This record gives sequence, C-alpha cells and structure tokens, in this order.
Amino acid sequence: MAATLICGLAIPFPLQAKELDPNECAALRAELRQITEAQRERSTPYLQDERKRVKDRMWTLKCEEMERRR
Repeated sequence: MAATLICGLAIPFPLQAKELDPNECAALRAELRQITEAQRERSTPYLQDERKRVKDRMWTLKCEEMERRR
C-alpha cells in the first residue's frame, strides 16, 4: 500500500507556463487552425474530440497567458 501512495506522488504535474516551450503553443495553435478548417468542410465526432483535446492541452499549458505576455 505504501508503494501505491509513493507511486501516486510521482505523477508529474502539468508544466508551468514558464517551463513551456513556446513552440509547443504555436504548434497547438496551428493544429487548432487545421482542425477548424477541416470542420468547415465536414464536422465529425472525431474532429470535435480532436478540437477538445487541443483546447484542453492549450489550457493546461496556459498558452493564452503566454500569448498575452509577449
């Protein structure tokens, strides 16, 4: 049981904005643009899920905060 608790503590926390590679945010924004373009042609559950995944990752990495700081 103690091993389970210790392993639970070893889970990495989300990156702080200061630790983030700014290129990752740029890549996520580009991916979001591609998904948006694809959704204009056809909207599918897969594209909706991908958009949510990218937006969640951007929120986790605080990409919007980095954008404002520049």
